[in-house]
Amino acid sequence: MDERIIELINKEIDGLNTPSSSRELEAYLNSHPDAKKLFVELQRASDALKHVEAVEPPSYLKTHIMNAVRAASQEQNPRESRIDKLIELLKSRPARRYSLVFASGLCVGILFFVVANPWQKEGGGESALSGSLVASNEVSSLPLLDAVDLGAEEINGAVKSYKSEQGIAVEITLTSPQEVNIELISDPAELMFEKISRSNGADGEINLTDGRITFSNVRVCRSVVFYVAVAHPQRSLEARVYTKAGIVRSVSIRAQ
Repeated sequence: MDERIIELINKEIDGLNTPSSSRELEAYLNSHPDAKKLFVELQRASDALKHVEAVEPPSYLKTHIMNAVRAASQEQNPRESRIDKLIELLKSRPARRYSLVFASGLCVGILFFVVANPWQKEGGGESALSGSLVASNEVSSLPLLDAVDLGAEEINGAVKSYKSEQGIAVEITLTSPQEVNIELISDPAELMFEKISRSNGADGEINLTDGRITFSNVRVCRSVVFYVAVAHPQRSLEARVYTKAGIVRSVSIRAQ
């Protein structure tokens, strides 16, 4: 298909065509079924996106983006940057410009839809991940609900749940000679994530998704996860320790 026709299609969808350009496009579409099919599909996708509500991304996403921007700005690269190349490409190829903008907008919309769920809207954020020392009195004064051993093979650890004022607190301690992943799974309809406190010396990365907290590439984990009860907890939490080879240990922890 000629690039001019593709550009006319994109402009027609955006409402940017002149009356003469719209008539030219209409005549072309009436005589080319494939082009008309493309136009209909793009128009349908555009109409669907108009009905997608704008959502506020979780605040910690801003931190991840800013960290990535700072890291990229420190790179010393004498060659032409990717951004410069992209700008030149967009200037030289109108059809690609519209296609790329459409695809980028769709990807961003899907990303926000995935990450901006109720569990993360209320919890999370930059203040939710604390790097301060986990003081023993954070949980030691709370009523103990459950304590389960996480040890397996050369891995030593335990997970404990406590009754807090607003919900529950889950303490995870683990040491391992090799890197492991730890997952703490809850029902977001019952427990809403509030914050995490990590002790100095704890390693690995933390990822938050719907009802799931993952500590990745961990050798030492000393963390306390706080939840707010949005409903009376009926289900237990699940803690998993796994490596690339598979699950090493999976246990249930009482939440009431």
